[in-house]
Amino acid sequence: MKLIIAEKPDLGRDIAKAIPGPSEEKNGVIQKGDYTITWVYGHLLKLRDPEEYDSSYAEWNLSQLPIFFPNWQADPIPDKISRVNQIKTLVTQADLIIHAGDPDDEGQLLIDELLRYYHYTGPVMRLDTGDTTTPALERALGNLRDNKSLESLGWSAYARSVSDFLVGINMSRYFTLKNHRKLTIGRVQTPTLGLVVNRDLQIEGHKKILYYELHPEIVIDGKSVKAKFVPNADDAALVDGKCLNKALIQDLQAKLSGKECSCTIEVKQKKEEPPLPFNLVKLQSYCGKRWKYTPAEVLDITQSLREKHHAISYNRSDCQYLSTEHYYQAPDTIKAVLQNLGLSGEPFDPGRKSRCFNDENITAHFAVIPTDNPVDLSALSEQEQNVYQAIARHYLVQFLQPCSKSVTSLDISLKGGHVKASASRITNAGYTGFLKDAAEKDEDAADKSILHMFSAGIYTATIQPGKIAEKETKPPARYTQSSLNEDMTRIAKYVTDPDIKRLLLEKDADKKGENGSIGTSATRSMIISELIRKGYISETKGKLISTPLGREFYRILPDELKLPDMTAHWYVLQEEIKQGADPDVLISSVLSTIEAVMAAEHETIQLSDEVVGQCPLCKKPVLSRSKGFFCSNSECKFVIWKNIAGKTITGSIAAQLLKCGHTGTLKGFKSKSGKTFSAGLKLNRAKTGVELIFQKAANTNLFPVNNRKGGFPWQR
Repeated sequence: MKLIIAEKPDLGRDIAKAIPGPSEEKNGVIQKGDYTITWVYGHLLKLRDPEEYDSSYAEWNLSQLPIFFPNWQADPIPDKISRVNQIKTLVTQADLIIHAGDPDDEGQLLIDELLRYYHYTGPVMRLDTGDTTTPALERALGNLRDNKSLESLGWSAYARSVSDFLVGINMSRYFTLKNHRKLTIGRVQTPTLGLVVNRDLQIEGHKKILYYELHPEIVIDGKSVKAKFVPNADDAALVDGKCLNKALIQDLQAKLSGKECSCTIEVKQKKEEPPLPFNLVKLQSYCGKRWKYTPAEVLDITQSLREKHHAISYNRSDCQYLSTEHYYQAPDTIKAVLQNLGLSGEPFDPGRKSRCFNDENITAHFAVIPTDNPVDLSALSEQEQNVYQAIARHYLVQFLQPCSKSVTSLDISLKGGHVKASASRITNAGYTGFLKDAAEKDEDAADKSILHMFSAGIYTATIQPGKIAEKETKPPARYTQSSLNEDMTRIAKYVTDPDIKRLLLEKDADKKGENGSIGTSATRSMIISELIRKGYISETKGKLISTPLGREFYRILPDELKLPDMTAHWYVLQEEIKQGADPDVLISSVLSTIEAVMAAEHETIQLSDEVVGQCPLCKKPVLSRSKGFFCSNSECKFVIWKNIAGKTITGSIAAQLLKCGHTGTLKGFKSKSGKTFSAGLKLNRAKTGVELIFQKAANTNLFPVNNRKGGFPWQR
């Protein structure tokens, strides 16, 4: 029996279609002639936690750090044990195993680690799953490779996973213990936090600068055209390309007023090709702008569309391109999608081969597109309908004509610069008539510039004074979840070290959807959600802003842990592993970095204010200060005083109160008469302070005691 182990269910079923003969699927296993096809669901194994090696690690202790084991073991993920055992039974029955993971290092590891866990030593062949169309898989099944030639890819992914684990367990414990507060560190998490922190500091440190532009009017044959003076880039009077001196602009306006000069008008015909199909990040951004869906929500929606409804292809893709085989399959896909959407009449041309059909730009995945399966839109939720239709329409436009535009431009060459004007007019809407909504179409059609009345040629023009526009520099925009998600794919643009920038870009050289990135399409939305959940960043009206805790935490982290440099350095060592080096070349390097961070201890590793929890009113961090635990938001009135009825409230008590909403019974309270008593604390009903809980027989009397409006009621 030949056992094929695929990375995911839809891939397993695609492979089955490429094998001739009848098939039968039962319990996630397909029988087809001499082949048995099954699949994993992502990683079935996880690295053991330290306490699974030694129970003493369950309690965090500085003396135990750094934690390191020469041979890291993996165990089945608890909710996937039955699948691990099921595949093990199939492995023992197999004469040959065909590895059908995705054609990248992570896909290689997914199956390799499972076979190592089973101690399997039989023959293993590798299936090329780069193109999952039926003809391509038929060819791949006839051209299997020895899996040994590709195992180094999997070892590279293994080294990265162990290294990420090392950083997480050691640095998170180290900074948590040093600050007496749960703090987590990750190779991707901390540079992502840095993007938000640095953006916020830019915004808050921005100083408005006024600058000036001259917008003269150009009169040609009695017709007036609004234009703009564009100074030469090397003009010494400019600051960052802008003129800050209004007097200079006024002087220029006076000099040009009434001037006759030669004017060149050009008319060019341009074509705007349809946008590429989506990858996950582009889809998340589109849905974020159009419907305010978060990246995590889009990931969940597409997961449902793929797994539950079989409506779309693999959703966690970083690629926007399709293969030649997809082009050949287009007639059937177009027909099915049009039926699903209830559309007809659009001139879709299956023979039109748009720029998205490019085998050289295919990565381990291809673009997110609709399948040729029937889909009942009424069975989808509103969110699923929106996302499915967006994916479907961005696929269908590949078979429509480009948008044709007539662009008329005016240019007057002067000493010190040019006077320019431009106008664009749609001559053939092409794909835009199908893809864009009514508002966008109206906007495109609204250009009725007088410029369009002129033919190309040389004209005599007169410059009229026009207007001087006073403008001001703007700070960068706050991040949204979608824009942060996108910037994670191109973090190299913020890197100043030329070597690190080069390495990050080199890492993504073969990926058209990534450009010096951190994280993956599958993990970025989760990382953003975790930063919010942990209180490092907050979200208000769709905008992200770093919290005081997030800023302070990022400030105290050494560069080795908070910059994207770590990803760049790891890339170099991973490439060595792919060429045959031992995985330890990366793991030992990471361990050395961890040891160096711990050895270089100084006072800045501690937060300036201990953060004890999250404010129940505004969700900002609550900080420990001399007299109480105050909300870090100066406009918020929440506080837990450190002395309540004669008892000192410690940071651990405040933390429990903020986390759980209440404490257990506490001893040591004192009345005005000096009598001691026991009571509990809980957030009061209005969540404006804290209540004491007294037990009197069967009754519980609650007293709000310590909001900033003051006092203990039973003392009054």
